[in-house]
Amino acid sequence: MKKNLLLISLLIASMASNAQQKSTLTDSLAQNFGEAWNENNLNQLISLIQPDAFFKSPYEMNYSRDTMAANFLITNPRIIRNTKTIELYSKVDDNIAWSIGKLSGSLFDENGKDTGNKLSADYIYVYTKKKNEGWKIQIIIIHEK
Repeated sequence: MKKNLLLISLLIASMASNAQQKSTLTDSLAQNFGEAWNENNLNQLISLIQPDAFFKSPYEMNYSRDTMAANFLITNPRIIRNTKTIELYSKVDDNIAWSIGKLSGSLFDENGKDTGNKLSADYIYVYTKKKNEGWKIQIIIIHEK
């Protein structure tokens, strides 16, 4: 009986581990954006966003990729680093997809020193797929706790 319980426990743990390792399309897109963010790669960030995208946080609202590039994509990767996302929910349709999850990161000061403070926020990313192009971010909403 103990052997059976042990085998069942190992099987369940293995299945849970495999389930956690699977990545959805939207999770992969969020991870790609996070990697470009952490590398402070402005060109890569811009390439992942639709020209008519929308960004909203508790502190600002921006319309268009160019406005984002001139504002939060230039300043925020320097002060918010080591970001990670954990997708909680997602849905993919023909030309639109969305991802809802948790975002975390470390906060740095303007001199590049880690302040020891952490960012904890919820996110919503909406992706669209336009003709002859891949998936790109259409809407980013960040809600800090």
